[in-house]
Amino acid sequence: MSPLQGIRLLALGLAVLAVQACAPFLLTPDQLAARAALDSRRTALEPLSEWQAVGRLSVQSGEQAWHASLVWRQEGEDYRIRLLGPLGQGGVEIAGGPSEVTLRTGTGASYSAVSPETLMQERLGWWVPVRGLRYWLLGLADPGVGWARGLVDGEGRPAGLSQDGWDVRYLAWLPQQPVPLPARVEFEREDVRAKIVVNRWDLGSP
Repeated sequence: MSPLQGIRLLALGLAVLAVQACAPFLLTPDQLAARAALDSRRTALEPLSEWQAVGRLSVQSGEQAWHASLVWRQEGEDYRIRLLGPLGQGGVEIAGGPSEVTLRTGTGASYSAVSPETLMQERLGWWVPVRGLRYWLLGLADPGVGWARGLVDGEGRPAGLSQDGWDVRYLAWLPQQPVPLPARVEFEREDVRAKIVVNRWDLGSP
């Protein structure tokens, strides 16, 4: 083999490796459609800084399960989540923002931490991804986390997405302006399965 042939073979091998390395990051037509749908929803909902979802939350981890009524109030980066029902602790309120969260029980006890997920696990024995749900409840992807895949339904609404190890599915919708909002969201990760059913959306200031 001449030196010139060797150089050509080396260049060809490097080109093949480059294509193989990029292949996992190429999006399928369905994934492109899902990303476009999510981008369109984000544009439509971008002016919405305050909202409230009223409904029910169910969480199952292993053989244990918890159920509660849910009122989630979001105001910019701050949230206030009220849980009422047979959770073993009576009423619970989780309020916080990017840097700190406080959990208050029906007995008046108060606990604070940086992470809402850690605080919920320590005090309630279960947790849900509060940061992700702020966006998933609206039918949006969390802009701060990469996502592996997405799906859209026949009407161009998100049918599901995967983020941060969670698989999220949208099974029902409520008519709202400027776009429909989820009425039933299921999400699971490893041995944790959860569901939020939204009965009512209140958009804007109370």
